[in-house]
Amino acid sequence: MGRKKRSSKAKSEPTNSEDKSDLGQSSTGEYESDLFTCEVSPIYGRFLQSRVEIKKGTIILSEKFLIAGPQRSGDVCCVGCHSNFESPQDRKSCPLCSWPICSDACADTAFHRDECKFFVQKHVKAPTRFGNSDFGSVTVLRGLMLKYQNPEKWKVLMQLEAHNEIRKNLPLWRENVINVVDVILRDWELREYFTPEEVHTVCGILEVNAFELGDKVSYRGIYPKAAMMAHSCLPNTTRFENPYSGILELRAAVDIPPGEPLTICYAFSLEATAQRRLMMSETKFFECSCKRCNDPRELGSNLGTLICQICKVGDVINIGAVEYCQNWVCQSCGSKIPTAAIESQLLIWKEVLDRVQEIPNCEKFLQNCKALFHPTHYIPFDVKFNLCQAYGREGTPLESLTEEDLDRKLELCREVMKILDIVTPGYTVTRGLVLYELQAAEVIKARRLRCKGSILRRKLQLTLKNLQECISILEMCHPESIEYEISQAAKEETLVNLTKWISTLR
Repeated sequence: MGRKKRSSKAKSEPTNSEDKSDLGQSSTGEYESDLFTCEVSPIYGRFLQSRVEIKKGTIILSEKFLIAGPQRSGDVCCVGCHSNFESPQDRKSCPLCSWPICSDACADTAFHRDECKFFVQKHVKAPTRFGNSDFGSVTVLRGLMLKYQNPEKWKVLMQLEAHNEIRKNLPLWRENVINVVDVILRDWELREYFTPEEVHTVCGILEVNAFELGDKVSYRGIYPKAAMMAHSCLPNTTRFENPYSGILELRAAVDIPPGEPLTICYAFSLEATAQRRLMMSETKFFECSCKRCNDPRELGSNLGTLICQICKVGDVINIGAVEYCQNWVCQSCGSKIPTAAIESQLLIWKEVLDRVQEIPNCEKFLQNCKALFHPTHYIPFDVKFNLCQAYGREGTPLESLTEEDLDRKLELCREVMKILDIVTPGYTVTRGLVLYELQAAEVIKARRLRCKGSILRRKLQLTLKNLQECISILEMCHPESIEYEISQAAKEETLVNLTKWISTLR
């Protein structure tokens, strides 16, 4: 999110109905392309807007990080590739600066090269004991070093919002004083190069604007162009990343007409409104008011809907969805439940969920929470999402599943797909993975069917459509990712075999 001229109560996504006379001059060309322009609103700040119609799957921008590094309060990791050490014995030391690396090759990666020179020149020694704070500080220092190593990039970094005035009043500010500011200025003796205000500002820029990256290796990065995109809980773009080069790729998730704000979801879109809004308020310092957040039933997904414990049948929803301080109300008997009571219940069930593993226990969990949560509430939905991938993978292979378990897998996949169609429409990796599980189960089911060729052919054609969409999505992933490997295996084998099978039924 770029520099915003707005308060912490400001809303998110710009709308097409906004009076264009209220928009300022377009930003400089550095944030524009043939596909989009950078517009300025006195309410929303800078945001990217489609210049032409953008078809789904189209690459909107591909951007290398400005700075990237270990997560705040993360575990001790390699400063060259950010991978964690399985044991202290796996740590090596950079031959120049002595900071921890996992291999000799990591001493000269794009992540570590510049800071290594800085550490050597300024005699910044690797800590004798490793604490989590030291590694969050490395990322901040990588931003600070731009002041001397690349003034133009430093200028770009300083254009991003840090919300220092808001953050000064939060506990996180004090945590940063102890874990980051004191580490960089006092422990590493860099007072003559950076001021406390500069350190706090880079902390804020990272907290507000950074994207979390990686799967097996987790780190965070600043992408100035991507940060210009407005937030929406129904985003029209989706992201793909190269965890090795740190390149972030944003594609159109759906067809985007000209003049439409380009949006991305800064929260986890499969959680309920209350949880998303809390996360964005605490970390991004704004309150979302997209159409999904304004609807107590979240456009019919019911990710936040509970079952009334008084009448036992009514749906309990937060009627003041935007102002999350309102009571929750049963739509059947009218009973009101305080928000605090709802949050207390959710906390208990989340703790239970964290301990649930293996298919039988997951199914038992779903039965136990059926009386409290709507079937698609985000807590049981999370279990169903995992289960639809677990059947046929954990224990019994897909081809050997009983008829009952195969039908259960199909049921779960279809239920999950209905919710994804609502809250994450279009080309997303999540959708691609569920489609893969769905078509695989449909193929096995079709093999077991005893029906006429025309009926079977129609069923297989629907399966073929799911498979083709799955391949189209997962092919967009990085070539070394497991998702890409799945797409290629499906393309070279499953797609060929399924097409031949259908042709024999003509």
